[in-house]
Amino acid sequence: MSLHVALWDYTLTPREIDVWKSLLYLLKKEGLTLFSADDFYKFGLNRYLSGNAVGSFFRKLQHAGTIEQASYIHSTRESNNGREIRVWRLTEK
Repeated sequence: MSLHVALWDYTLTPREIDVWKSLLYLLKKEGLTLFSADDFYKFGLNRYLSGNAVGSFFRKLQHAGTIEQASYIHSTRESNNGREIRVWRLTEK
């Protein structure tokens, strides 16, 4: 099995699977049902995926049906200058 993921392939890499498990654990621990990329950074998970890969990571989860877009919020991260970011919700899948 190749670890390379083509642009049209929404399969999570082994590293992304580990990050997903960590994110699920932290969401449960914090009692969050909604989350955004800001939470991803707050939890420190960006240590495992580059900043450019975070959006792709969420897109893969969305295409897999494990998360869905709930709304938008303005980012609280200074580097984002208050731009709108997606808020995600876990699905029942």
